[in-house]
Amino acid sequence: MEIFTFPFSNIARGITMLTNHQNTALTKIKDFLENEYLCKCTDKIGLNSLSGGSTIYKGLLEEQTMKGYTPKDIHNLGLREVKRLMNKIHSLKRFSTAPGVFRLRF
Repeated sequence: MEIFTFPFSNIARGITMLTNHQNTALTKIKDFLENEYLCKCTDKIGLNSLSGGSTIYKGLLEEQTMKGYTPKDIHNLGLREVKRLMNKIHSLKRFSTAPGVFRLRF
């Protein structure tokens, strides 16, 4: 088996090349985001803020759930799931004997 050794200068040169390449790539991404992308973005949240967004959202719900749920149905489902999971966490917390286990931060 042949063992290859590389002089330190080659390794250092390789690291420098990678660093320069990464810096160039990151600079390109930063410039794109600042100069082309962000200026075309909105500061509003959700499809509902776009023209025709409510219709698009309802269509997506129908497509993804295939159940005919409304946005309100999905919201209520989310609230029920959060409540169910929080109840489960609290029930587990009661059975915990180790201090600090399941410490809730809200």
